[in-house]
This record gives sequence, structure tokens and C-alpha cells, in this order.
Amino acid sequence: MEIDDELDGVLADQVLKFDAMKKELEGKLAEMKKLMEEEIETVKKESEMEISNMNKILEAQVHLADEENKENLLEVKKNVDVEIASFKKIAMEELFLVKESLDDEVSLLKEELGWSNSSLWKLKLVVLMMMFMLGWLAFLKS
Repeated sequence: MEIDDELDGVLADQVLKFDAMKKELEGKLAEMKKLMEEEIETVKKESEMEISNMNKILEAQVHLADEENKENLLEVKKNVDVEIASFKKIAMEELFLVKESLDDEVSLLKEELGWSNSSLWKLKLVVLMMMFMLGWLAFLKS
């Protein structure tokens, strides 16, 4: 019996040591788990901050690109407006030359045929209407 008591005592000591080691390991495990959770939270916050910063940078780049596109479009519009004005000016000059030429032709016809003023006015009216139509077509083309 004495051996049994001795074995029971040794066994009880081993159980106590095992329980102490188990509690120590559980404490270390809980501490490691807490540290891991804190590290995960830190990494998560850092990632969110980086993503937020990237979003801000991208938004700024998009805004700059939009501004550049607007400036380019305004420049193109100015160039187109200048071209249209130039074409209109050229068309009006050509119409003026045509009118002068037609006036000269009408004067020559008047002299050759001896037309009356009323016939001449009718011809001028027809010529002016034709010039107006040509001007309108030139304006629409530009």
C-alpha cells in the first residue's frame, strides 16, 4: 500500500505539474492570439489607409485629366471657330466679286441692248436673289 500511496502522490504531482503547464500554455496561447488579432487589425487599418490614399490620388489624376480634356476641347473649338470665320469671310469676298462681275455684265448688256431701267431692276433683283442663295449655301456649308 505504501507503494500505491507513493505512486498516487507522484501521479498527483505530475497532474499538478501538467495542469500548471497547461494553464501556462493556455495563457501564452491567449496572449499570442491577442497579439495576432492586434497585428491583423493594424494591417487592416494600414491597408484601408493605403487604399484611401490611392483613391485620392486616382481621383486627383482623373480631375486633372478632365481639366486637360476640357482645355483641349476649348482649343479645338477656338480653332474650328477661326476656320469657320475664315471660310465665311472668303465666301463673302467671293460673293462680292461675283456681284461686281454681274453688275459689270448687266451694265454691258444694258449698253448693248438698250434696256429700260425697269428691266434692269428686274435683272438686278434676280441677280441679288441668286447671290443671296449662293451666300446662304456657302454659310450652310461652313
